[in-house]
Amino acid sequence: FPVLAGALASLAAAGIARRLAGGEAARTAAVVFALMPLAASGLVLATPDAPLLAASAVGLYAVVRAIQSPLRSRASLLWWCAAGVALGLAFASKYTSILLPVCITAAVLLRPSLRARLREPGPYLACILATLVFLPVLQWNAAHDWISFRFQLQHGLGTPKGSAVKRELDLLGGQLGLVSPIIFVLLVHAVWRALRRPLNDARFALAIVAAGSWLFFVYSASRRSVEANWPAPSYIPGVALLAALVSIDR
Repeated sequence: FPVLAGALASLAAAGIARRLAGGEAARTAAVVFALMPLAASGLVLATPDAPLLAASAVGLYAVVRAIQSPLRSRASLLWWCAAGVALGLAFASKYTSILLPVCITAAVLLRPSLRARLREPGPYLACILATLVFLPVLQWNAAHDWISFRFQLQHGLGTPKGSAVKRELDLLGGQLGLVSPIIFVLLVHAVWRALRRPLNDARFALAIVAAGSWLFFVYSASRRSVEANWPAPSYIPGVALLAALVSIDR
């Protein structure tokens, strides 16, 4: 299952890149994704990260399709609904997936051309569907004093322990090992360029998702140790943006 989930994540990342810059970008995204140690080792282990990456990648693909569809169109509505289902599955995999809708909301609020999406029903239906898919987890937690939510909040944002500088350096080192130093630098460059000069709404939203996730874990590392795999979903939009940038530069 982790191998299949990893393959789905790779296909979705390539699909996002295709929507941004065509077939050449899709092939580049697939190659970059395959070259990362994250895919070579992390997606063959039976951990929650494999379904998290798959659901997050599919959800982001659906969001991109929704944003690229005409406002209040049937296609936009259907893609928002697909994003909601994928998001619910991501929630059920790992709670850090909450960063995805938070960052998408931030992107919509920050970019005037995206704010029009708040006038269509799709985003709200996506939230409802995500909640319905995630409902069994909520029901279980409600019956058990919200134990898993309390544990995860304490695990990531509890009382600071040890050296904050060491935790931040450990986070950076973990990311360099997770995606390789060269790819990490290229991803940061691609995301930064998309933030500074976004060519369209989809690129801006993807850049906000990647940057927002990274910034959250930098903050989390100021309080508690952050495991290297926690920011992994942020590399899905990063890979797509890098592939699109390479395609444009060519």
